[in-house]
Amino acid sequence: MDMQQKLQELLDKQELTELMYKFARALDRVDGELMKSTYWEDAIEEHQDPIFPDLFFYNDNAHQFVEPAMEGFRALKATQHRISNPLIEIDGDKATAESYVWAYHVHEEEGVDKEGILGGRHHFRFERRNGEWKIKHRSTSL
Repeated sequence: MDMQQKLQELLDKQELTELMYKFARALDRVDGELMKSTYWEDAIEEHQDPIFPDLFFYNDNAHQFVEPAMEGFRALKATQHRISNPLIEIDGDKATAESYVWAYHVHEEEGVDKEGILGGRHHFRFERRNGEWKIKHRSTSL
């Protein structure tokens, strides 16, 4: 790989990393439009609740997932997501990534604040279309 190719790969990896961070920011800011902007319109979200995996599983269009996700986050008093250790592999206009996610939530039960901490992994598949990277598929796992 020549220097120009290495530089482009580095720039692509930085762009993809920032896209993952933007996704986390959308959750924490409860910003559905920002969340949609990270996905292609035909993207798939495959999401299983880490606390109640048998009660909530979604595997369909990512844009349609946004509103139920925002509804859930609006019910929280505070939320914070940290994405770390992203390992990104690029193959032309497609890329995959795996990262750890740590999520902190505060909700109220009977007038008492309750904290919850979740950990897991995000698995991303990205596509670059017309020079722009977005999420094509995202799944979660423990």
